[in-house]
Parts: sequence; C-alpha cells; structure tokens
Amino acid sequence: MRFGWWVTGLALVALVSTSAAPARASSSGRSCSSYPTPGSIAPAGTRTPADLMAEYGVLGEPQTAVDKLTPAELGKALWASGVVMSGTRFLAVTPSGVPVYLVPAEHLLAFRLAPDRCFSPAQRSLEQTLRLYLRREYTHHALCLLTLDAGNSISTCSAAPGIADPFLYGPGNPGFGLAPNGVSSVLVHYTSQPSLSIAVQRNFWVVDTIWTSGAAPCGVDWLDGAIVVRTVKRC
Repeated sequence: MRFGWWVTGLALVALVSTSAAPARASSSGRSCSSYPTPGSIAPAGTRTPADLMAEYGVLGEPQTAVDKLTPAELGKALWASGVVMSGTRFLAVTPSGVPVYLVPAEHLLAFRLAPDRCFSPAQRSLEQTLRLYLRREYTHHALCLLTLDAGNSISTCSAAPGIADPFLYGPGNPGFGLAPNGVSSVLVHYTSQPSLSIAVQRNFWVVDTIWTSGAAPCGVDWLDGAIVVRTVKRC
C-alpha cells in the first residue's frame, strides 16, 4: 500500500463521488437523517474511546482553545461518524504553513448507512454494493488527520486502534504522520538522499524542511531510542 494524500480508498472514492443528494424519506418510519452519515457529530458529552487514548497519549491531554475545531472546519469529506469534538487536538504546522489536527470518532464510515428508501434509484445500487464493506468499517473507531489549507479541510481517516496514518506526504509537505505511544522518533528514507531522523512529539512527526528537491520519501521506520520497533513502509 502506498501512502499519500491521494491514496486512501481510491476505489471507494470513485464510487462515492458518483452519488447525488439522498432521496427524501418516506412519510412513515424512521427519518433518514437519523441514520449514520460521514462527518456527523457525536452527542455532547461523548468522550474519546478509551482504547484510542491508551494508544495515543495526546488524546488524553486536556483540550485547550487551540485544539478546538468547529463542525464547519471538519469539512464534508471526513470518513468517520460520531466525531468526538472534545477529543480534537492540534498537532503541528507543516513547513508549508498548514495546521494539522487529530480527530477521533466513534465509527469509521466513508458513505452513509441507511435503508434503500433513503436513496434515489441510482444511489441504491451503490449503497448495496458498499453495504457489507461499510458495516465492517463501522464496527471500528476512527482516527483522522485533518489539515486546514486556506480554509479547505483535507482529511484521511483510518480504523483505530492500530496503525493510523503513519506516513503521509504531499505538495509542500515532505512527510508527516502519527506514531503511537512508545515511538520516540522515526527514520524517513529516500531513494536519492540520506535518511532523516525526526523526533516524535505528541504522537506526531513532520519533516521540518520545505520539500524542494523533488525527491518523495519512500519509507519510514518507528524507533524507540536506537531500536527499530517497526518498519512501517519500505522503499
């Protein structure tokens, strides 16, 4: 699996992007708006799942003003539902000046889950194709890395606990990612330049120089001191 802005769930993106607005609910039965929808907010008072806090210590820190996001800032492309707003944490600013946030959620979800009556005829086929996949995703908590670039939200979400977005890169951002508790630094590898050792701070690392060489990172190791505890991606 490759890592980058554009690679998470490409096949699913192609399917979801073909959908239109949901059909109205029928006059009887449960309202369609009550079914799980990507980007939906968890009820007030919901706390970050304990297993996520146990793996990523930053989620257990008190939330400060700089950590807070508004529902509008989450954007419409967040592949998670039951977003825990009290659990959002500011992580860092990338070399290109883009702030990065960690966003926990109760469920991983890329497309809404609802009965056939809630979709237009064209959407029903799509929902039926994705249903088993979405239900399997929905059983997992989610961790999302979200960036706010010129007011636009860009996010990538992964099932958690587990390896969540450990290695991302994009234009102007030469490499960044999450690392769980116990990882003190990462070793970022390239094919045409020396490897870089980057400290992990609050479960996050970022290469702190502007990417101008044109050389994309190709691999990353997690380190505990001088010991490689996991090779996340090989060149």
